[in-house]
Amino acid sequence: SAGFAGYSTLDIVGHSVRTSRPKGALLIFIGAALATLLGCVPYVTSYVYLESPGVTYRRAPCYDDAPVGAVYERGGVRFELTLEPLALSHSKDAYLKLSAPRNTAISIPMPIANIKLRGQSEVKSTTVLLKAVPLDWQGPYVDEMRRKSPLAEYRFIFLALPPIQSPGTVELPAVLIDGVPVESPIFTFERRTYAGMVPLNC
Repeated sequence: SAGFAGYSTLDIVGHSVRTSRPKGALLIFIGAALATLLGCVPYVTSYVYLESPGVTYRRAPCYDDAPVGAVYERGGVRFELTLEPLALSHSKDAYLKLSAPRNTAISIPMPIANIKLRGQSEVKSTTVLLKAVPLDWQGPYVDEMRRKSPLAEYRFIFLALPPIQSPGTVELPAVLIDGVPVESPIFTFERRTYAGMVPLNC
């Protein structure tokens, strides 16, 4: 048959047939190479999504579309709850963090959270102790920022929290704010999957 640019029709068709098989892999490779050149790499992660009426969400650095922390306010105090912090914390422990005006008295007389996990055939209930711990992200610069802030922070981690693979609910203990008991909302939670792009410097 007639040739074109040095190839026969059979050559061109044969070349097309041979390269159609790895086309998907080639596209994935090109996408990954472009992402690397742009300073990002693709990732897939799972996180624990918390839900309750009126809350907003805290998104972890480098996982900016995965809402891993639930934020709400009670009695002039800001509460932040996460059952799986990802990049929000060095320790990776689930935690409850409070930000209150300085000189506000904060305490949790009964620091026990009630967790219910809904399995396929039954609901498992457990109690988890909350322990007061030093603040996360220590360092001279962070300490100076905290000294200048009009707010004081308090951090409590969940001790021996069971693995979260099924949906459930978490009920937090009452918090005393200047001696007044304040109840937190009851949260539902479930594990979700998120895929995105993360910068190489994270």
